[in-house]
Amino acid sequence: MKKEAIQRARDKERKIEAEMELTKKKQIIKNMGKDVDNMDVAEINAVDAHALMREAEDKKNKEAELKIQGLKDQAKKLDYATRAIRIEEAPKVAKQRLDGIAADKLRFENEQEANLKAAEAQWNIDSANKKALSDFGIFAFMDGWESSTLAVRQEQLEKDRAEAAEMQMRSLTAEKHGRAKKRKLDADTLAKRAEAAARAEEERKKREEEERLLAEENQNSGNGGGGGGGGGGRFGGAGGGAFSASGPSGGGGGGDDKFARSFGGSGERKPLFGK
Repeated sequence: MKKEAIQRARDKERKIEAEMELTKKKQIIKNMGKDVDNMDVAEINAVDAHALMREAEDKKNKEAELKIQGLKDQAKKLDYATRAIRIEEAPKVAKQRLDGIAADKLRFENEQEANLKAAEAQWNIDSANKKALSDFGIFAFMDGWESSTLAVRQEQLEKDRAEAAEMQMRSLTAEKHGRAKKRKLDADTLAKRAEAAARAEEERKKREEEERLLAEENQNSGNGGGGGGGGGGRFGGAGGGAFSASGPSGGGGGGDDKFARSFGGSGERKPLFGK
C-alpha cells in the first residue's frame, strides 16, 4: 500500500511537470507566431523548446539589427540632404541677410531725416511764439506774478504750519489732561471702594459686638430668673434669693415694682433684720 501511494505521488508529479512543460511550449510556439490551436499534444511534445527559444532570440536580434540599420540609413539620407541644402542655400541666405541689413539702414536714415525736419519745424514755431510773447511782456509779467504768488503761498504755508503745530500741541495737552483726570477718577474710585469696605467691616464688627452683648444679657437674665422663682426683670432674682429668707412671702415678686421685687413681692415694706 505504501509503495503504491508513493508511486501514485510520483506519477502525479510527473504529470504536473509534463503539463507545465506543455504549457511552456505552447507559449513559446505562440510567441513564434505559429498557430498552436491546430497542433495536437504529440506535435507540441515533438517540438524542441530550447531550439524554439534560440530561434525566437535570433529572430528578435535580427529585427533589432534591421531596425538599427534602418535608422542609420535614414540618418545618412538626412545628412546628405542637409549638406546639399546647406551648400545650395548658403549663398541665398547670405544675400538675404545683406539685403535685410541694407533695407534696415535705409529705413533708419529716412526716419532720422524725417524726425530732424519735424524737430526743426517745431523749433521754428516755438521760437516765433516765444518772440511774440516776449514782445508782449508776458515773461516779465509771469516773473513778477510768480514772485508775488510764491511769497503769499510761503506766508500761508508758514501760517498753516504754525496752526497745525498749535493744534497738535493742544491735542497732546488735552490727551495729557484726560489721562491725568482718568488717573484721579480711578484713584478716587479706589479710595471710595476702600472706604466703603472699611465702613462695612466696621458695621459688621459692631453688629457682631451687639449680638454678643445681647447674647450675654439674655444668658445672664436666664440664670437670675431660675434662682428667684419668677422674677420678671433685672431685680427679680434678688427678690427671690437674697431677701426671701427674711419674710414669710418667700420669692413671689411679680415684676411690677422694683421695690416689691426687692422686699418680697407684695409691695409691702418689711424689716431687713428681726421680726
